[in-house]
Amino acid sequence: VVDIIQAVNCLIDKEVDKVLRDSHTEQIQYVEKKLNVKFRDDLIVWADFIELTERRNILVHCGGVVSPQYLKVCKTNGLTAPADCKEGKLLGVDRKYFEKSHKTLYEIGLKLTQLVLRKLFPNELKETDSSFNEIGIELLTDERWKLAEMFFEYSTALPPDQISSDEFRKIFLINHAI
Repeated sequence: VVDIIQAVNCLIDKEVDKVLRDSHTEQIQYVEKKLNVKFRDDLIVWADFIELTERRNILVHCGGVVSPQYLKVCKTNGLTAPADCKEGKLLGVDRKYFEKSHKTLYEIGLKLTQLVLRKLFPNELKETDSSFNEIGIELLTDERWKLAEMFFEYSTALPPDQISSDEFRKIFLINHAI
């Protein structure tokens, strides 16, 4: 029995390691395929996510100097790099870019987490909705209006079978209006 458990754990470790070495696009494709869901189709911030992950790579691995890889990934994903963005140029992060990146990561994390939770644990939607609403209320309380708007806009667009009750649907609508 121990040998079977060790074999299963070894296979799981290999699968996780393989997925972690893939690109972000391939990782999300993996989740979409395994859960039989669509994640990127209506995700407006996907291109921003790809750009910021590539910018992170050049900041960490190239000292912020634009690499051919950065330009290639941007082009492959239909991103328009700034006019002055050329190979060898130093690319930084100003406050506006940082705030946009923060919002993008928050949105990707929120939507991916909610997709996975609602798909894998359909019998726990009430707990998911409650936790989701608490986070949204915290955003409202902290006057983080753009994030709160995105948060509750997402919740009001969920299909009825993805929300635990009509009560929560109404709560999400009211909080979205706020």
